[in-house]
Amino acid sequence: MCCSVLLVVIGCGLSIAGIIVFSVENPRYERVMSYNKLGTTYTDEDFTPFGTLSFSLQADGNVTNATQSVTSVDYVGSSENVKDFRSRAFVIHGISRDALSSAVLTYQSTATAAPVRLNPLILTAAPRSVMRTVQLNCDTKDCSGSKGNCVCSSSVMQSKCSNLYQGVYEAASRGGNRECRDDHDDPCGSCRYTAFLTGVCIPVAFNPSSMSTTVSVKYASCQFPFTTNDGSYDSAFASSLVTVTIKTDSDPSIQLQRITSGSRWFGWSSRDQTGVALGLLIPGLIIICIGAMCIACVRRSHARDMKALAESNDLEMNNHPTGGATGGVIQVGQPIQQQQPPMVPGAYETAVAQPAPINPYQPQPAGQQGAAAPAYSYPAQFGAQPPAYQGQPMYYYGGLPPPAHAGAQDQYYSQQQQQQQAGPASPGAVPTKSAA
Repeated sequence: MCCSVLLVVIGCGLSIAGIIVFSVENPRYERVMSYNKLGTTYTDEDFTPFGTLSFSLQADGNVTNATQSVTSVDYVGSSENVKDFRSRAFVIHGISRDALSSAVLTYQSTATAAPVRLNPLILTAAPRSVMRTVQLNCDTKDCSGSKGNCVCSSSVMQSKCSNLYQGVYEAASRGGNRECRDDHDDPCGSCRYTAFLTGVCIPVAFNPSSMSTTVSVKYASCQFPFTTNDGSYDSAFASSLVTVTIKTDSDPSIQLQRITSGSRWFGWSSRDQTGVALGLLIPGLIIICIGAMCIACVRRSHARDMKALAESNDLEMNNHPTGGATGGVIQVGQPIQQQQPPMVPGAYETAVAQPAPINPYQPQPAGQQGAAAPAYSYPAQFGAQPPAYQGQPMYYYGGLPPPAHAGAQDQYYSQQQQQQQAGPASPGAVPTKSAA
Protein backbone atom coordinates (compact mmCIF):
# COMPACT_ATOMS: atom_id res chain seq x y z
CA MET A 1 0.00 0.00 0.00
CA CYS A 2 2.83 2.43 0.84
CA CYS A 3 4.48 1.84 -2.56
CA SER A 4 1.17 2.47 -4.30
CA VAL A 5 0.69 5.76 -2.45
CA LEU A 6 4.27 6.75 -3.30
CA LEU A 7 3.60 6.09 -6.99
CA VAL A 8 0.52 8.29 -6.86
CA VAL A 9 2.49 11.09 -5.18
CA ILE A 10 5.29 10.90 -7.77
CA GLY A 11 2.78 10.85 -10.60
CA CYS A 12 0.99 13.88 -9.17
CA GLY A 13 4.30 15.74 -8.89
CA LEU A 14 5.21 15.03 -12.51
CA SER A 15 1.74 15.96 -13.71
CA ILE A 16 1.78 19.24 -11.78
CA ALA A 17 5.24 20.04 -13.17
CA GLY A 18 3.98 19.36 -16.69
CA ILE A 19 0.98 21.62 -16.19
CA ILE A 20 3.22 24.39 -14.84
CA VAL A 21 5.61 24.11 -17.77
CA PHE A 22 2.73 24.14 -20.21
CA SER A 23 1.00 27.15 -18.63
CA VAL A 24 4.05 29.25 -17.66
CA GLU A 25 4.44 32.46 -19.59
CA ASN A 26 7.11 32.09 -22.24
CA PRO A 27 9.00 35.34 -23.03
CA ARG A 28 10.34 33.94 -26.28
CA TYR A 29 7.72 35.53 -28.49
CA GLU A 30 8.37 39.06 -27.19
CA ARG A 31 12.13 38.56 -27.42
CA VAL A 32 12.00 37.27 -30.97
CA MET A 33 9.67 40.04 -32.11
CA SER A 34 11.91 42.69 -30.57
CA TYR A 35 15.02 41.18 -32.15
CA ASN A 36 13.39 40.90 -35.56
CA LYS A 37 12.26 44.51 -35.44
CA LEU A 38 15.68 45.87 -34.43
CA GLY A 39 17.47 43.67 -36.92
CA THR A 40 15.21 44.80 -39.74
CA THR A 41 15.82 48.45 -38.88
CA TYR A 42 19.59 47.91 -38.82
CA THR A 43 19.53 46.10 -42.15
CA ASP A 44 17.42 48.71 -43.85
CA GLU A 45 19.05 51.85 -42.41
CA ASP A 46 22.56 51.18 -41.08
CA PHE A 47 24.05 48.12 -42.72
CA THR A 48 24.88 49.55 -46.14
CA PRO A 49 25.69 53.18 -45.19
CA PHE A 50 27.93 52.04 -42.34
CA GLY A 51 30.00 50.09 -44.86
CA THR A 52 31.00 53.29 -46.65
CA LEU A 53 33.04 54.49 -43.66
CA SER A 54 36.71 53.84 -43.07
CA PHE A 55 38.53 53.44 -39.75
CA SER A 56 42.21 53.54 -38.80
CA LEU A 57 44.20 53.26 -35.61
CA GLN A 58 47.49 54.99 -34.90
CA ALA A 59 49.73 53.32 -32.30
CA ASP A 60 53.50 53.45 -31.75
CA GLY A 61 53.78 55.85 -34.68
CA ASN A 62 52.19 53.35 -37.04
CA VAL A 63 48.76 53.74 -38.67
CA THR A 64 46.80 50.58 -39.27
CA ASN A 65 43.71 50.67 -41.46
CA ALA A 66 40.67 48.57 -40.56
CA THR A 67 39.23 45.90 -42.79
CA GLN A 68 35.56 45.13 -43.11
CA SER A 69 34.06 41.86 -41.95
CA VAL A 70 30.49 40.68 -42.53
CA THR A 71 29.27 37.69 -40.52
CA SER A 72 25.95 36.05 -39.71
CA VAL A 73 24.55 36.59 -36.25
CA ASP A 74 24.54 33.33 -34.33
CA TYR A 75 21.98 32.52 -31.65
CA VAL A 76 21.30 29.47 -29.51
CA GLY A 77 18.22 27.29 -29.65
CA SER A 78 15.29 26.97 -32.00
CA SER A 79 15.07 29.13 -35.11
CA GLU A 80 11.27 29.32 -34.93
CA ASN A 81 10.14 32.79 -36.12
CA VAL A 82 13.71 34.13 -35.88
CA LYS A 83 15.00 36.08 -38.84
CA ASP A 84 18.58 35.79 -40.05
CA PHE A 85 20.62 38.98 -40.00
CA ARG A 86 24.16 39.93 -40.88
CA SER A 87 26.57 41.97 -38.84
CA ARG A 88 29.08 44.40 -40.34
CA ALA A 89 32.26 45.21 -38.42
CA PHE A 90 35.60 46.94 -38.97
CA VAL A 91 38.59 44.99 -37.67
CA ILE A 92 42.11 46.22 -36.91
CA HIS A 93 44.73 43.56 -36.17
CA GLY A 94 48.19 43.62 -34.63
CA ILE A 95 48.00 46.43 -32.10
CA SER A 96 50.43 46.09 -29.23
CA ARG A 97 48.78 45.63 -25.86
CA ASP A 98 51.19 48.07 -24.25
CA ALA A 99 50.52 50.74 -26.91
CA LEU A 100 46.76 50.47 -26.70
CA SER A 101 46.41 53.21 -24.08
CA SER A 102 47.99 55.80 -26.33
CA ALA A 103 46.33 54.63 -29.54
CA VAL A 104 44.22 57.10 -31.56
CA LEU A 105 41.13 55.91 -33.42
CA THR A 106 39.85 57.92 -36.38
CA TYR A 107 37.14 57.48 -38.98
CA GLN A 108 36.35 59.12 -42.31
CA SER A 109 33.19 59.19 -44.41
CA THR A 110 31.99 60.73 -47.64
CA ALA A 111 30.63 63.64 -45.61
CA THR A 112 33.96 64.45 -43.93
CA ALA A 113 36.94 65.99 -45.62
CA ALA A 114 39.40 64.74 -43.01
CA PRO A 115 39.56 61.89 -40.52
CA VAL A 116 37.56 62.46 -37.34
CA ARG A 117 39.09 61.40 -34.07
CA LEU A 118 37.24 59.17 -31.63
CA ASN A 119 38.14 58.64 -28.01
CA PRO A 120 36.58 55.36 -26.90
CA LEU A 121 37.00 54.81 -23.19
CA ILE A 122 37.58 51.11 -23.54
CA LEU A 123 40.99 51.62 -25.15
CA THR A 124 42.34 53.07 -21.95
CA ALA A 125 40.00 51.59 -19.33
CA ALA A 126 39.97 47.94 -20.34
CA PRO A 127 42.05 45.87 -17.87
CA ARG A 128 45.16 44.46 -19.47
CA SER A 129 44.88 41.30 -17.35
CA VAL A 130 42.25 39.63 -15.16
CA MET A 131 42.08 36.53 -12.98
CA ARG A 132 39.99 33.73 -14.45
CA THR A 133 38.97 30.29 -13.22
CA VAL A 134 38.20 27.28 -15.38
CA GLN A 135 36.90 23.87 -14.31
CA LEU A 136 39.02 20.85 -15.19
CA ASN A 137 37.73 17.32 -15.81
CA CYS A 138 39.56 14.04 -16.01
CA ASP A 139 40.09 12.76 -19.55
CA THR A 140 41.18 9.30 -20.60
CA LYS A 141 44.37 10.69 -22.12
CA ASP A 142 45.24 12.39 -18.82
CA CYS A 143 44.98 9.40 -16.51
CA SER A 144 46.49 6.01 -15.92
CA GLY A 145 44.64 2.75 -16.31
CA SER A 146 42.24 1.39 -18.87
CA LYS A 147 39.03 3.07 -19.91
CA GLY A 148 36.36 2.65 -17.29
CA ASN A 149 39.02 2.42 -14.57
CA CYS A 150 40.77 5.71 -15.22
CA VAL A 151 41.94 7.76 -12.25
CA CYS A 152 43.46 11.25 -12.46
CA SER A 153 45.67 12.18 -9.56
CA SER A 154 46.14 15.70 -8.26
CA SER A 155 49.63 15.86 -9.72
CA VAL A 156 48.28 15.00 -13.18
CA MET A 157 45.61 17.68 -12.96
CA GLN A 158 48.15 20.23 -11.75
CA SER A 159 50.31 19.48 -14.78
CA LYS A 160 47.29 19.93 -17.03
CA CYS A 161 46.50 23.30 -15.46
CA SER A 162 50.08 24.48 -15.86
CA ASN A 163 50.43 23.30 -19.45
CA LEU A 164 47.19 24.90 -20.65
CA TYR A 165 46.94 28.07 -18.58
CA GLN A 166 50.08 28.40 -16.48
CA GLY A 167 47.75 28.45 -13.52
CA VAL A 168 47.36 26.88 -10.10
CA TYR A 169 45.19 23.79 -9.68
CA GLU A 170 42.74 23.58 -6.79
CA ALA A 171 41.31 20.10 -6.30
CA ALA A 172 37.65 19.81 -5.40
CA SER A 173 36.80 18.37 -2.02
CA ARG A 174 35.92 14.70 -2.55
CA GLY A 175 35.62 13.41 1.00
CA GLY A 176 39.36 13.25 1.58
CA ASN A 177 40.06 11.56 -1.76
CA ARG A 178 41.97 13.99 -3.95
CA GLU A 179 41.69 11.81 -7.04
CA CYS A 180 38.94 11.72 -9.63
CA ARG A 181 37.79 9.41 -12.42
CA ASP A 182 37.05 9.95 -16.08
CA ASP A 183 33.49 8.59 -15.76
CA HIS A 184 32.44 11.29 -13.30
CA ASP A 185 30.50 14.27 -14.56
CA ASP A 186 31.55 16.59 -11.77
CA PRO A 187 34.86 18.42 -12.28
CA CYS A 188 37.97 17.24 -10.54
CA GLY A 189 38.91 20.76 -9.56
CA SER A 190 39.56 24.26 -10.87
CA CYS A 191 42.48 26.00 -12.49
CA ARG A 192 42.98 29.63 -11.52
CA TYR A 193 45.12 31.59 -13.94
CA THR A 194 45.90 35.10 -15.16
CA ALA A 195 44.21 36.00 -18.44
CA PHE A 196 45.50 38.78 -20.67
CA LEU A 197 43.59 41.12 -22.94
CA THR A 198 43.51 39.92 -26.54
CA GLY A 199 40.68 41.94 -28.07
CA VAL A 200 38.36 44.91 -27.56
CA CYS A 201 35.13 45.84 -29.35
CA ILE A 202 34.18 49.50 -29.65
CA PRO A 203 30.46 50.30 -30.16
CA VAL A 204 29.77 53.56 -31.97
CA ALA A 205 26.62 55.53 -32.59
CA PHE A 206 26.15 55.92 -36.33
CA ASN A 207 23.82 58.45 -37.92
CA PRO A 208 23.11 57.38 -41.51
CA SER A 209 21.48 60.65 -42.45
CA SER A 210 24.56 62.73 -41.61
CA MET A 211 27.05 59.90 -42.05
CA SER A 212 28.60 60.86 -38.74
CA THR A 213 29.88 58.59 -35.97
CA THR A 214 30.40 59.15 -32.26
CA VAL A 215 31.33 56.96 -29.35
CA SER A 216 28.22 55.18 -28.05
CA VAL A 217 26.79 56.43 -24.80
CA LYS A 218 24.63 53.31 -24.39
CA TYR A 219 27.33 50.69 -24.28
CA ALA A 220 31.03 50.72 -23.34
CA SER A 221 31.74 47.44 -25.12
CA CYS A 222 30.05 45.00 -27.48
CA GLN A 223 29.78 42.17 -24.98
CA PHE A 224 27.20 41.79 -22.23
CA PRO A 225 26.96 43.47 -19.72
CA PHE A 226 28.62 46.11 -21.93
CA THR A 227 31.18 47.53 -19.51
CA THR A 228 34.82 48.45 -20.07
CA ASN A 229 35.82 45.19 -18.38
CA ASP A 230 34.13 43.09 -21.03
CA GLY A 231 36.94 42.48 -23.45
CA SER A 232 38.35 39.25 -24.84
CA TYR A 233 40.93 37.54 -22.64
CA ASP A 234 43.12 34.51 -23.05
CA SER A 235 45.74 32.60 -21.08
CA ALA A 236 49.33 33.58 -20.54
CA PHE A 237 50.28 31.86 -23.80
CA ALA A 238 48.20 34.36 -25.79
CA SER A 239 49.88 36.79 -28.11
CA SER A 240 50.75 40.25 -26.85
CA LEU A 241 48.92 41.75 -29.82
CA VAL A 242 45.35 42.99 -29.52
CA THR A 243 42.55 43.01 -32.10
CA VAL A 244 40.28 46.07 -32.18
CA THR A 245 36.73 45.73 -33.60
CA ILE A 246 34.28 48.57 -34.35
CA LYS A 247 30.49 48.03 -34.61
CA THR A 248 27.41 50.22 -34.46
CA ASP A 249 25.42 50.04 -31.24
CA SER A 250 22.39 48.99 -33.32
CA ASP A 251 24.21 45.90 -34.60
CA PRO A 252 22.04 42.72 -34.31
CA SER A 253 24.79 40.87 -32.42
CA ILE A 254 24.80 43.55 -29.71
CA GLN A 255 21.00 43.68 -29.55
CA LEU A 256 20.82 39.89 -29.32
CA GLN A 257 23.03 39.92 -26.22
CA ARG A 258 21.01 42.72 -24.67
CA ILE A 259 17.65 41.01 -25.25
CA THR A 260 18.83 37.61 -23.99
CA SER A 261 21.06 38.95 -21.17
CA GLY A 262 24.15 37.56 -22.85
CA SER A 263 22.85 33.98 -23.27
CA ARG A 264 21.99 34.40 -26.97
CA TRP A 265 19.02 32.11 -26.31
CA PHE A 266 15.48 33.40 -26.81
CA GLY A 267 13.90 30.63 -24.77
CA TRP A 268 11.82 27.57 -25.49
CA SER A 269 9.84 27.52 -28.66
CA SER A 270 6.16 26.63 -28.44
CA ARG A 271 7.00 23.18 -29.78
CA ASP A 272 9.76 22.66 -27.24
CA GLN A 273 7.58 23.88 -24.37
CA THR A 274 4.72 21.60 -25.39
CA GLY A 275 7.09 18.64 -25.76
CA VAL A 276 8.60 19.17 -22.30
CA ALA A 277 5.15 19.63 -20.75
CA LEU A 278 3.80 16.45 -22.34
CA GLY A 279 7.00 14.62 -21.41
CA LEU A 280 6.21 15.34 -17.77
CA LEU A 281 2.41 15.14 -17.86
CA ILE A 282 1.94 11.84 -19.71
CA PRO A 283 4.37 9.77 -17.57
CA GLY A 284 2.85 11.39 -14.49
CA LEU A 285 -0.66 10.31 -15.47
CA ILE A 286 0.55 6.80 -16.29
CA ILE A 287 2.24 6.50 -12.89
CA ILE A 288 -0.93 7.78 -11.19
CA CYS A 289 -3.00 5.13 -12.99
CA ILE A 290 -0.57 2.39 -11.98
CA GLY A 291 -0.63 3.52 -8.36
CA ALA A 292 -4.44 3.77 -8.35
CA MET A 293 -4.74 0.25 -9.79
CA CYS A 294 -2.40 -1.09 -7.13
CA ILE A 295 -4.44 0.60 -4.39
CA ALA A 296 -7.68 -0.80 -5.86
CA CYS A 297 -6.18 -4.32 -5.96
CA VAL A 298 -5.05 -4.05 -2.35
CA ARG A 299 -8.45 -2.82 -1.21
CA ARG A 300 -10.24 -5.56 -3.15
CA SER A 301 -7.99 -8.20 -1.65
CA HIS A 302 -8.63 -6.79 1.82
CA ALA A 303 -12.39 -6.80 1.24
CA ARG A 304 -12.22 -10.40 0.02
CA ASP A 305 -10.32 -11.43 3.14
CA MET A 306 -12.84 -9.68 5.39
CA LYS A 307 -15.74 -11.38 3.61
CA ALA A 308 -14.07 -14.77 4.02
CA LEU A 309 -13.53 -14.06 7.72
CA ALA A 310 -17.18 -13.05 8.16
CA GLU A 311 -18.37 -16.25 6.45
CA SER A 312 -16.09 -18.28 8.70
CA ASN A 313 -17.57 -16.58 11.78
CA ASP A 314 -21.12 -17.28 10.58
CA LEU A 315 -20.26 -20.93 10.06
CA GLU A 316 -18.84 -21.15 13.58
CA MET A 317 -21.98 -19.52 15.00
CA ASN A 318 -24.20 -22.03 13.22
CA ASN A 319 -22.17 -24.93 14.55
CA HIS A 320 -21.83 -23.54 18.11
CA PRO A 321 -24.49 -20.90 18.70
CA THR A 322 -23.57 -20.26 22.35
CA GLY A 323 -19.84 -20.41 21.79
CA GLY A 324 -19.49 -23.30 24.22
CA ALA A 325 -16.64 -25.56 25.07
CA THR A 326 -16.03 -26.34 21.44
CA GLY A 327 -14.75 -22.82 20.90
CA GLY A 328 -17.64 -21.39 18.88
CA VAL A 329 -17.34 -17.73 17.93
CA ILE A 330 -20.04 -15.35 19.13
CA GLN A 331 -20.35 -12.14 17.13
CA VAL A 332 -20.70 -8.97 19.15
CA GLY A 333 -24.10 -7.39 18.81
CA GLN A 334 -25.83 -10.58 17.63
CA PRO A 335 -28.46 -12.21 19.90
CA ILE A 336 -27.58 -15.62 21.24
CA GLN A 337 -30.12 -18.23 20.21
CA GLN A 338 -30.90 -20.65 22.99
CA GLN A 339 -31.50 -24.24 22.06
CA GLN A 340 -35.03 -25.43 22.80
CA PRO A 341 -35.66 -28.96 24.06
CA PRO A 342 -37.12 -31.25 21.46
CA MET A 343 -40.87 -31.42 21.38
CA VAL A 344 -42.28 -34.91 21.88
CA PRO A 345 -45.20 -35.58 19.53
CA GLY A 346 -48.54 -35.82 21.40
CA ALA A 347 -47.18 -34.57 24.72
CA TYR A 348 -49.03 -31.26 24.59
CA GLU A 349 -52.33 -32.88 23.62
CA THR A 350 -52.06 -35.44 26.40
CA ALA A 351 -51.31 -32.83 29.04
CA VAL A 352 -54.25 -30.65 27.95
CA ALA A 353 -56.66 -33.57 28.01
CA GLN A 354 -56.02 -34.27 31.73
CA PRO A 355 -58.56 -32.76 34.17
CA ALA A 356 -57.44 -30.47 36.92
CA PRO A 357 -57.15 -32.11 40.37
CA ILE A 358 -59.93 -31.52 42.91
CA ASN A 359 -59.11 -29.45 45.96
CA PRO A 360 -60.20 -31.52 48.98
CA TYR A 361 -60.46 -28.45 51.22
CA GLN A 362 -63.10 -26.70 49.14
CA PRO A 363 -66.76 -27.82 48.74
CA GLN A 364 -67.62 -29.18 45.38
CA PRO A 365 -70.53 -27.82 43.38
CA ALA A 366 -73.75 -29.77 43.18
CA GLY A 367 -73.75 -32.22 40.41
CA GLN A 368 -70.20 -33.15 41.05
CA GLN A 369 -70.78 -34.66 44.50
CA GLY A 370 -70.02 -38.30 44.51
CA ALA A 371 -68.32 -38.14 41.16
CA ALA A 372 -65.38 -40.33 40.75
CA ALA A 373 -62.13 -38.59 41.29
CA PRO A 374 -60.13 -38.35 38.16
CA ALA A 375 -56.95 -40.23 38.12
CA TYR A 376 -53.62 -38.80 37.02
CA SER A 377 -52.19 -40.28 33.88
CA TYR A 378 -48.86 -39.73 32.21
CA PRO A 379 -47.97 -39.99 28.57
CA ALA A 380 -46.26 -43.16 27.51
CA GLN A 381 -43.31 -41.14 26.20
CA PHE A 382 -42.42 -40.17 29.79
CA GLY A 383 -42.57 -43.71 31.14
CA ALA A 384 -45.17 -45.71 33.05
CA GLN A 385 -44.60 -43.86 36.35
CA PRO A 386 -43.55 -40.30 37.04
CA PRO A 387 -40.17 -39.71 38.57
CA ALA A 388 -40.03 -39.67 42.35
CA TYR A 389 -39.78 -36.23 43.93
CA GLN A 390 -36.51 -36.07 45.85
CA GLY A 391 -36.86 -32.76 47.65
CA GLN A 392 -39.40 -31.13 49.97
CA PRO A 393 -43.05 -31.27 48.89
CA MET A 394 -44.06 -28.29 46.81
CA TYR A 395 -47.49 -26.82 47.59
CA TYR A 396 -49.60 -25.20 44.96
CA TYR A 397 -52.14 -22.48 45.36
CA GLY A 398 -55.69 -23.89 45.43
CA GLY A 399 -54.81 -27.54 46.05
CA LEU A 400 -52.36 -30.20 47.17
CA PRO A 401 -49.46 -31.22 45.04
CA PRO A 402 -49.79 -34.25 42.85
CA PRO A 403 -48.75 -37.56 44.45
CA ALA A 404 -45.17 -38.63 44.16
CA HIS A 405 -45.87 -42.31 43.22
CA ALA A 406 -48.65 -44.71 42.40
CA GLY A 407 -49.32 -45.94 46.00
CA ALA A 408 -49.65 -42.47 47.37
CA GLN A 409 -51.84 -41.56 44.42
CA ASP A 410 -54.39 -44.37 45.30
CA GLN A 411 -54.46 -43.34 48.98
CA TYR A 412 -54.94 -39.69 48.04
CA TYR A 413 -57.92 -40.34 45.84
CA SER A 414 -59.43 -42.79 48.34
CA GLN A 415 -59.34 -40.06 50.98
CA GLN A 416 -61.01 -37.64 48.61
CA GLN A 417 -63.85 -40.09 47.96
CA GLN A 418 -64.46 -40.59 51.69
CA GLN A 419 -64.70 -36.88 52.29
CA GLN A 420 -67.12 -36.46 49.45
CA GLN A 421 -69.38 -39.22 50.84
CA ALA A 422 -69.30 -37.71 54.37
CA GLY A 423 -70.52 -34.36 53.10
CA PRO A 424 -69.07 -30.93 53.32
CA ALA A 425 -66.89 -30.11 56.27
CA SER A 426 -68.18 -27.73 58.93
CA PRO A 427 -66.64 -24.31 59.10
CA GLY A 428 -63.50 -24.19 61.17
CA ALA A 429 -63.00 -27.93 61.12
CA VAL A 430 -59.52 -29.17 60.45
CA PRO A 431 -59.27 -32.12 58.12
CA THR A 432 -57.65 -35.17 59.48
CA LYS A 433 -54.90 -37.10 57.89
CA SER A 434 -55.22 -40.83 57.62
CA ALA A 435 -52.33 -43.01 58.53
CA ALA A 436 -50.23 -44.02 55.70
